[in-house]
Amino acid sequence: MSKQRKNQNAEQRAIIEEHQRKIKQDLMRDSAELKRLLNTRAGSLLAKGKPFVVVAIDEPYYAEVYRMIRAEEKRKGSWTQGDEAAYWNAMSCWADGEWVKRRDGGGKK
Repeated sequence: MSKQRKNQNAEQRAIIEEHQRKIKQDLMRDSAELKRLLNTRAGSLLAKGKPFVVVAIDEPYYAEVYRMIRAEEKRKGSWTQGDEAAYWNAMSCWADGEWVKRRDGGGKK
């Protein structure tokens, strides 16, 4: 095999190895992101195959659903201080039954 051909092969191998390295990095990043997403309440329900409902903050019934969840979890004793802080943070985005932007940048965009 000629020296030129050997150099071309080496360059091609280097390119292929670089692409493989990038693909491996992407897969590792995507895998970490998937693990992070599955380590949520929704991820747990998905993993168990349980149906669930998602209510976005801009839905007109969001505040009422959140209040119902809060009341039930408090009744069961599973409502934490972190839950309470998140609840009041979310509720501070509501005024007169509508989702509004707060001065600190939270709320409607």
